[in-house]
Amino acid sequence: MKMIGLTLILLLASCGRDYNDNAANEGAVVGSELSLASKASGTEVSNARDICNAFRSKRLKIISGGSVSSINFNLTSKSCDDSSYTNTTEVQVDTRVAFVNKGLWNLYNGQIETDLSGHISQVCNQIYKGEDISILSYSADGSAVQYKFNSDLSFIIFTGKKEKQNSESYKITEKKFFQIDADSSLLSYGFVKRFKKENLCSSGSDSSYVEQSY
Repeated sequence: MKMIGLTLILLLASCGRDYNDNAANEGAVVGSELSLASKASGTEVSNARDICNAFRSKRLKIISGGSVSSINFNLTSKSCDDSSYTNTTEVQVDTRVAFVNKGLWNLYNGQIETDLSGHISQVCNQIYKGEDISILSYSADGSAVQYKFNSDLSFIIFTGKKEKQNSESYKITEKKFFQIDADSSLLSYGFVKRFKKENLCSSGSDSSYVEQSY
């Protein structure tokens, strides 16, 4: 009887951790605690649908040749030792829905994000099937991966790791930010106009980053 009671308490505690409001991650930075939320709010589902629709619209325009033909990206980075550099590179938008590098530097996120491929293709598939979307998952090493969809056609993917093996809290060790071009009157509508990936340094306090934007 005591064992059953303990099991029930653990299950309830786990549910409490997994169903927090994802809004708690608003403004969260690398090195801070990650709030876990396994269920998306109605607003967040709507935000995700808008992003998926923009990705789908862009994909169809690329295939038909009606999209922007090339993009010049600004590339910046900062390492854990504080060294940094800035560069630019040009990529051609191929009708096979791929970037073709025309410059000397590779993109930090070299794939074209769409509703069928990329970081949130599974979420888009779930939305179009009318299923609940998955905004929290766990990788093989035990890391928590949390998705957050915003109203300005941007989304964030947080990766959190437990500070201690038996700890219930997760520290954000990586943060990927995607800002989608939201102006539907432009040929670049639906492209990721800003991508930034931040990683926690081994010091546990500083962070490094790579960023591409146009």
